[in-house]
Amino acid sequence: MPFLLEYIMATKERIYIMQCNDYIKIGVSENPWVRIKSLQTGNPYKIDLLLSFKTKNAYSEEKRFHNYFDSKKSIGEWFKIDDDIKHFVKNLKIIEYKEKGGEY
Repeated sequence: MPFLLEYIMATKERIYIMQCNDYIKIGVSENPWVRIKSLQTGNPYKIDLLLSFKTKNAYSEEKRFHNYFDSKKSIGEWFKIDDDIKHFVKNLKIIEYKEKGGEY
């Protein structure tokens, strides 16, 4: 397990979830805060970073999340929020919290 943790910590890519009104965006970036700034330009609605975390194979995980929520897809990587997505985000927030050293 320590090797896996070291591997994950060495990765630069983070999965992030952003929210804009009734939609979330699931994506990958080394710096989600910079990504928000780029998306915010030209968008009249506030975009909030809900969470981000490092994971092994971030792009594979992102694709898996996109496929799972395909029926809720709007445009690009934006998905309409419903109860399933709320539950998903809540569970990922637990992962993010643990990554930062918290216990749940």
